[in-house]
Order: sequence, then structure tokens, then C-alpha cells
Amino acid sequence: MRFDWKKFDYFLLFAAAATLLALLFPGDTVWLRDEAELMALALDANEAGRPALEGLADPSGIPRGIPIVWLNQILLLVTSNPVVIVAIKGVVLLGLCWGAILRLAHCLHLPAGPGAALWLCSPFIWFYLRMPWDNIWLLPLSLWFAVCAAHFLRDGRMWPVAGAGALFVLMFYLQPVSVVVPLGFAAGGGVFRPELFRREYRKFCAVGAGVLVLLAPLLYQGVRGGAFGAGAARVPLFSALGGVARCWQNLTAFGFTDRFTPEIGLGIPGLLVMFSIPVIVFFLILGVIAVIRRWRRHELNTFDRLCVCGGITIVLFAAGLLILRVEPQAHYNSVVAFAWLLLAWRGFTVLRGDYRKTAAILLGAALMTELLFLADFTRLVHRYSGGSSAYFGTTLARQWRVVRSLTAAHLANPALAVEIEIDRFREDPLPLQVLIRLAARCGDLPDVGGAPRRAKLLPARSGCGIDLILVE
Repeated sequence: MRFDWKKFDYFLLFAAAATLLALLFPGDTVWLRDEAELMALALDANEAGRPALEGLADPSGIPRGIPIVWLNQILLLVTSNPVVIVAIKGVVLLGLCWGAILRLAHCLHLPAGPGAALWLCSPFIWFYLRMPWDNIWLLPLSLWFAVCAAHFLRDGRMWPVAGAGALFVLMFYLQPVSVVVPLGFAAGGGVFRPELFRREYRKFCAVGAGVLVLLAPLLYQGVRGGAFGAGAARVPLFSALGGVARCWQNLTAFGFTDRFTPEIGLGIPGLLVMFSIPVIVFFLILGVIAVIRRWRRHELNTFDRLCVCGGITIVLFAAGLLILRVEPQAHYNSVVAFAWLLLAWRGFTVLRGDYRKTAAILLGAALMTELLFLADFTRLVHRYSGGSSAYFGTTLARQWRVVRSLTAAHLANPALAVEIEIDRFREDPLPLQVLIRLAARCGDLPDVGGAPRRAKLLPARSGCGIDLILVE
């Protein structure tokens, strides 16, 4: 049988290229306090011979990230190399995203390429999926939640509800703000499937009770630890409004360069990627308009209903930011990134229905600029070992190389004196301390020659990474 290239989904190539780029240098990622603390909790729990009982402290009073501590505990049984651990996590995260998008496309009878490309070529999502952090796992889990919701809205069966309940438990253990996801879909389900709620209310109650039982330990710690944000810092209303206004940004490159640009700066690809922002925003707006018009005409299909549920989730998320006056952070938007994907994907399908070539050219051009930017960003970060902003310092790979040399020098001379002349590591030594603990568990350390008496950690000449200088 001859392959029909006219029916081939070329957007899959963009998504595949972004995936390969993400897997190219797994160590070229962030290693700051939260990442180090998650690993430290795993090391402590393994040394105590038990699963971890706590996660990262959160202003809400609810510890977060406990499942990632458990995952770290398991991976530490296999390897103590943090770069290998990050690589394994990256493969799992990307695989989960691919699986969810393909399943969602199959359920909604859509080509998977546009959705996969919009998701995986987004600089924020691409970068976050490579991070060894807890919040990042909300990206694939929320996609799978959307898959369960799509099956429920299409077929009206109960097994997707049970699956969504299990996913929500995991998401809440990762980040309490994820409560907006089931609330948004429950509101949408009440609008589109009210008869099912009335008929199967006992099963819904059973799923809800099971979720509460599984969350009971975490909720108890929240009550005991802070009364759910009673002591959390509030930001001015204007700042909170700014966070609401930018909650769409994770699907685009908007603001990415401010947070993660290397010290050397960005070239032409960094300027061209700005072109992709209005294109994707255009698809977002078109998706919103299309869903509203179809709702008014009583023509909603499963995809439209799913977009409505996502829209309600965004509204709840924005309301939460305003009510709690949370400091706006780009990674918080990960919990609603799936909803913006649904709307942009819907907008693209609407335009392609009437203007097939125009839609393909617009999205293809936007994705090409994003892909070129990601390739150039990968090159610069790998060459200069990180970025200059508070959100992205020296890469994990560079820190790991320095720490391995430092550990080898300390083994050669236990009285080694170490001087740190980098403000970031003097003020917060935990990231280096955790890497030192990991390096002590590894073999095959580099040869430092002799027994150095002193070692200095200095800023690299490029102004990004760190250089280790061993002084005899």
C-alpha cells in the first residue's frame, strides 16, 4: 500500500523535533533551592529506610511535591547521578504528554499534530518539562485529566470519573492550586450532563469520598500547619491583576526570554520568536469566539464542551489569584496551560475548516520561529552553562561537573579548604550541598592530581556558569 503524503500530519514533525531537542542535553536545566530540597528530602528518607512523610513547605500550609520525593527515592536506588535522574524524568514527562495528546485527538477525532506542536514547541512548556521539579508534573497530569473529561462528556460513563479522581489526588499532592481543575470540569459536567449527575449521584459521591480519604493526611497537615494560607504573603491587587492578565503566557514565548535568557543574550531567533505570540493569541481568541457562537446556536460537540470546561477552569484560577493575592509566577500557570491549548487547538480547527492553507501557513510559520528559537537557546545554554536571571543560574550539568571535581579533591585531602566567591551559592548553599551528597555516593570521580590544599568557586568568565579552581 502506497503512503499518502497528502494526508500526512506535518505538524507532528514540529512536535517531534521539539521533543528531540528537549532530550538532547538533559543536564542543561535548572538546579536551584526547590529542586535541591526535593532531592534532599528523598536522600534523608532513603537513609531513614522509609517513604518520605513531607514535601516542600507551601504558604497554604499544605506540603507539596511529596510524590516527586517518592519518585526521587526510587530513582536514587538506581543511580545517584542527578543528570541521569533528570533524563529519566524528562523521558517520562514527554511520554505522558505525547500519550495524552494522542489519546485526546483520537477521542475527539482530530489530527494530533497541531495540538502536539502547540504544546511541545511552547518555550515555557518545553523548558518546564525538562526541570526536576514538582509543579511541572501538572502539565501531563492535567492533559490526562482532560482526556478523562472528554470521554465522560462524550460517552457519559463513570470510569473516566474515577480516573479523573485519581489524577486529581496526584495533582493536589503536587500543588494545592490544582483544585481548580476538577472544580472547572464539575461545573461543566453539571451544565452538559445534569441528568447523569442525578442518575448516578451515589457513584459520584463514592468517588468524592475516595478522593477525600486519599487527601485526608495532606488536608490534616494543612489544617495543622497554617490554616490554608492564613500566614501567606499577599501582593497588591495590581500585581495580582497582572498575574491574571498573563495566565495565558505559558502556551507562548511571552516573557520567556526575561526569565531564562543566557548571559550572552539572544540572537535573531530570539527576536523572531516574538512573531509566534500574536499568531497563537489569534488562535486562542478565535477558539473562544467559535465556542461561544456554537453554544448560542446549540451546536456544541464534545470538543466545544471540553473547551467550555477549560474556560471555567481558567476563570476559577484567575479568581483564586485575585482573592488570595498570590504573587504572579509563570510556573503557577502550568495548571491551566491545558485549557489554553484546547482553545488554541479549537481556533486552529475552525480556521482550517474554511481556510485550510491560511491556517497551515500561519501555524507553521509560528511553530518554525519557536523551533528555531529553541534550537538556538539549546546551543547557547549548552555553551555558556546557563542563564543570568534569578530563575535560571548555572545549569545542573555544570554544577555537577564542578562538585564531582570538588568531591574528588576532598577525598584526596580531607582538610581541603573551600572558598565560595559566588553570591548565589554563599547565600543559599543547599543546591551545592545536595550535589556533594550525591557525588559522595558515586564512583568514577575525576582525577584532580595530588592532594590540593585549597579550592575556589569563582564566576565563569562568561558571567553565567561557575569555574572551579584548585589551588595546590
